[in-house]
Amino acid sequence: MNKRKHYPKVAIDMFFVQGDWTKWFLGIITIVYVIQVFFAIKSGNSQDDFFVSSFVASNIYMFVIGIIAAYVFLPFFVKNGVTRRDYFKGAFLAAIGLSLTIMVYSLILTGLERLIINLGNLPLVIDNTSIEFFEKDEDMILLGQIIKSIVVSPFISLESNWLISLVLTCLNFIVSYLIGWLIGTGYYRYGWLIGFGFIGIAIVLMMLWDYLWGSGVDIPIFGLILGSVVFIAIILRTLYALINRVAIRL
Repeated sequence: MNKRKHYPKVAIDMFFVQGDWTKWFLGIITIVYVIQVFFAIKSGNSQDDFFVSSFVASNIYMFVIGIIAAYVFLPFFVKNGVTRRDYFKGAFLAAIGLSLTIMVYSLILTGLERLIINLGNLPLVIDNTSIEFFEKDEDMILLGQIIKSIVVSPFISLESNWLISLVLTCLNFIVSYLIGWLIGTGYYRYGWLIGFGFIGIAIVLMMLWDYLWGSGVDIPIFGLILGSVVFIAIILRTLYALINRVAIRL
């Protein structure tokens, strides 16, 4: 008789628990953005749309809750009889769901923003060129490249190619979550000394991800997507190898 698979319930539970955190996060960045818009109108300055404005914060948020996924949910589920495999599958599905949720929310808010500006004839100029400030400079020193890779994930504007923009945004959120999850799992399994090395691994992964999408090499979009899938698969394989042998602390 086959054992009952628990990963769908793990995915649902983690999605809704982390979803509650995400409601607060989205609420806060929305309020901050409205305040920014108010001052932009008052001063006559241009403003990024919500999709661009929330991009960096959302990546950092997914990275942070990825770390929490190891420290909070792994011991909780395993202590309650869930296998490490089911926890692993469920957590990954929850990460995909959260990534899609944040992306869709940002897209809807951006659409509403444009509609309100047009219907209300608001004196607000949307200018998303500020994101170009973070594009890689060939003369940028190594430290600058590292900081840029950590803070800002590769970005394609909706105006350039809306479909690729949405796909890349969702992939960015997933990768940020997985890298945070990898750091958290490394610390949980090996402790602070060896776990500290996982920060270095995370930095390398972030730089590789940034290079894949931002190298400027003329790679067909299919190749970029395939490369992204392989990149994510490598992280997942590493994560599962760590999770499958980790000792749960009492």
